[in-house]
Amino acid sequence: MGRAMKRLSVILVTLFALIPVSASAGLATMGVGTTSCGQFAKLYQDDPRVWEDHYFDWAQGFMSGMNWASLTQSGRTRDLGAMPVESQQLALRNYCDKHPLGYFVDAVMTLFQSFREGTRVPVPAH
Repeated sequence: MGRAMKRLSVILVTLFALIPVSASAGLATMGVGTTSCGQFAKLYQDDPRVWEDHYFDWAQGFMSGMNWASLTQSGRTRDLGAMPVESQQLALRNYCDKHPLGYFVDAVMTLFQSFREGTRVPVPAH
């Protein structure tokens, strides 16, 4: 390892050591998906179209991110288009109706895992 690289390593280790414990715990997920299914259901009752669109936009982004991570790591994806959007939204509502204390992200993960894993595809060049 070169001298500059060693110096950079020492600086980074020192900086990470100074980060407060609460910050180092971090969050793996942010946004509306981190709310409870009960909260989603309440908002859905107040204004179904607005809140379902808002939550489903988050769900699509999350699932697309999961797919991208899988694509870059293993070259495999799940076919998110295998189920009509309306059916995906219904699956999320049904999950949340059955698990009001669960998190919306759990509903999304359950939906994501229900999609069949696709065949190996080439990883896109960066």
